[in-house]
Amino acid sequence: MAEIEIRNLTKRFGTNLVVDDISLTINDKAFVTLLGPSGCGKTTILRMIAGFLHPDAGSITVGGQLMSSATSAVAPERRNMGMVFQNYAVWPHMNVNRNVAFGLEMKKVVRDQINARIERMLEMVGLAGLGERYPAQLSGGQQQRVALARALVVEPTILLLDEPLSNLDAKLREQMRFTLKDLQRRTGITFVYVTHDQAEAMAMSDRVAVIQHGKVQQFASPREVYEKPANHAVADFMGLVNLLKGNVAAVDASSARSTVRISEAWSVEAYTAAGLAPGEEVTLVIRPEDIGLLPASASARDSGLALGKVTARTYLGNVIDYRVEVEGQPLRVQSPHSVDFPVEARVAVKVDQERCLALKS
Repeated sequence: MAEIEIRNLTKRFGTNLVVDDISLTINDKAFVTLLGPSGCGKTTILRMIAGFLHPDAGSITVGGQLMSSATSAVAPERRNMGMVFQNYAVWPHMNVNRNVAFGLEMKKVVRDQINARIERMLEMVGLAGLGERYPAQLSGGQQQRVALARALVVEPTILLLDEPLSNLDAKLREQMRFTLKDLQRRTGITFVYVTHDQAEAMAMSDRVAVIQHGKVQQFASPREVYEKPANHAVADFMGLVNLLKGNVAAVDASSARSTVRISEAWSVEAYTAAGLAPGEEVTLVIRPEDIGLLPASASARDSGLALGKVTARTYLGNVIDYRVEVEGQPLRVQSPHSVDFPVEARVAVKVDQERCLALKS
């Protein structure tokens, strides 16, 4: 079992509190991402799991065995964990075979088994036939696969990955997301992945821990984190979003929905957490893809749609990215390219109210 239990984990560097009383349970064979901006503490957590750093308080256990606490720690080489770094860290003077063999040689695995395991692992990561090449003869993506093979060939119970795709170009990053998720599924290894890239977290993870200022803001499935963020910080970090101030006009406790008045002429129904009451100030969370644009008309206003004006537009291929001013509120809207309005056009705004969320301000 490779279940990781993190309890009340705290780490300071001098007077700077980097990890602030964090608790998480990472299930065996799960793909979990620690997601957050630079300096939020995610890499520090990963390095404490690996044993490179020791906590000031709290503990880390794996499969019920204590790995780290303020008073004791298991050495990194005895934790049966692999780690893949941002800069690949492949040795330039060794060919691919020798790079991958390194950990097995340290474990004193017999040569025949080493060769068989290298061949199997290079096949798994898509590097079959490249064993005699040196890193300088490989692309960035291939070097990253060498680093993955080297970490996986020793058959760790946990693989730790610290922003491993950040040095790759956009297309290769997307390809590697599928490679990593497929490897995790086939090997059954617990993956703990660190990134600041929301798309990476959404594409690969079973669960995402959104971290800001050393604290876990939310730990849930990618869909829940995106569609039902726990607070403003999570909503704002997880992709593009409109955050609109409003007041609760009415609450339907049976459906956990409320009517939020944004202006005198514009109200929206939204999902709400328990405890909201009429008159309370809230922030309405609306994703750009959940807003539709229609030609402005008197019938549109009569049907309850707000009217606005396009102030800017950008063609992005699959969508058109609009800036729309509605009742004095700036909105970002992303519509299919089949819906095309010029700048200064008057439009009616239709919000998908099933996907709106109201959070306490």
